[in-house]
Amino acid sequence: MKKMIIVLIFILSFAGYSKADDNFWINLGYSYYLPEESGAKAPTGPANLTIGGQVTDWVAIDFSIGYLWDLKTKNADTDINTMPIRLDFLIQPSFDTGMFDVLPYIGIGPQISANNTNYANNIFSYGFSAKAGVRFIENGVLFGIGAEYLYNPLEVNYNGVKNKYNASGILFGGEVGIVF
Repeated sequence: MKKMIIVLIFILSFAGYSKADDNFWINLGYSYYLPEESGAKAPTGPANLTIGGQVTDWVAIDFSIGYLWDLKTKNADTDINTMPIRLDFLIQPSFDTGMFDVLPYIGIGPQISANNTNYANNIFSYGFSAKAGVRFIENGVLFGIGAEYLYNPLEVNYNGVKNKYNASGILFGGEVGIVF
C-alpha cells in the first residue's frame, strides 16, 4: 500500500507542470463488462474511481480502482470478485469548441487485481489495460464515455489443485467527475 501511495504522489506532482488549463480530475464511472470468455456470465459492475492529471498538453495519466463482483467464468464452480487497479498513460489532446473542451484519449498501462472467490481470498493477478474514449469538460465538470480492455488471467490454488480462469474482458461505460 505504501508503494501505491508513493506512486500516486509522484504522478500527481507532475500534474502541476501541465500547460493545459484543466490539470487534475477525479471521477466516478459505471460500466457494462463483457467477458472475453464465451459462455461466461457478466459480473455486476464495475464501478470505477479515477484520479488523473494532464502532464502536458497531449499527455495525461489515469490511476483507476474498480470493482467487479459475481463474474462467473465458463469453467468456474464459483463466482469471482475482482478489484483491478490500473495506471494508464494517455495521449489526450484538448480541443476548445467554444462551449466546452473535448478531450479524446487513447492509453495503455499495467494492471494488478486483487481477487477472491468463494473458497480463496487475496489472490493477486497481473495484466494490462488499454482504453479509449472521449471526455467533455465545462465549468469544472467532466463527463466521459469510453471503452477499456482488461487483461486479467487468474490462477487459484485450492486444496493443492491449480485452477486457471480468464477474468479478462471489455468495459463499456461512462464517467462523471470534477476538474481542478
